[in-house]
Parts: sequence; C-alpha cells; structure tokens
Amino acid sequence: MGCLQEGRRGKNMSEVKRMKKLDLCPKNRRNCVSSLDGEAKKHATDPLPYTGSGEKALQKLHDLLRETNDCEVVRSESYYLHCVFKTKILRFKDDVEFIINETNEVIDVRSASRIGHYDFETNRKRIEEIRQQFSEA
Repeated sequence: MGCLQEGRRGKNMSEVKRMKKLDLCPKNRRNCVSSLDGEAKKHATDPLPYTGSGEKALQKLHDLLRETNDCEVVRSESYYLHCVFKTKILRFKDDVEFIINETNEVIDVRSASRIGHYDFETNRKRIEEIRQQFSEA
C-alpha cells in the first residue's frame, strides 16, 4: 500500500501501476489462492481474462462485486480493487484483491483468509464463482 500513498504525492499513475503488485500466498498456509506468476501450485488459480480496456473490465468487475452478498469494496482504483468478504457461517473476513495485468490482458487475483491455516477451499471456490460471473456478464 505504500506505493499507492507514494503515487498520491506526485508519482504519475503509470508509475504507480508498475510498482503496485499483489503479494504471493504464504507458503505455510492453505487458506489463500492467487493467479500470480511464481505462485506455488497449491495456491495457483487462473486470472480473469478480458478483452478491450483493462479499466473498463475492472469497472465491470467492481459493479458485479457491489451486487454480491457479504462483499464490501474497501478500495477502488482505476487498476486495482480490494474487497473484504465475510464467510457465511462464522463471518470470518477474507481479503480479495484484483489488479489489471495489461501485458497478458487479464485481471490477476489474490484471495486470502485473515486467520487460520486452512479454509476448506472457500477462497478457491469464491474466485471460481467470481470468474464464472465475470465471464457471463
């Protein structure tokens, strides 16, 4: 998040985009999935492909997420989204981040539980559902 603050103090937006990256999943936990290059196989998931403008694709995703139960969009930039989902039964909070990868024409994703070491595939299922809804929208 430091780069976003730096961006507000004078860096141009294209520099901020290049600097902002999602973190890889913690190696010792199985409660995280990510589409980033270099991700361990147990954490790997596919990104969200798009055609056309990355910013328009992210806006489409933002609109879809605003209609999703148990989701709060906590940060929205032209190239980045951060959402907090609450699990249905115990109301645990999970952080889900999306960032435009213009080179590959995809939106990279990272979904991670805030607590615990195993999530019964909750984050993986959530991303698969979002990917399906995004492709159908």
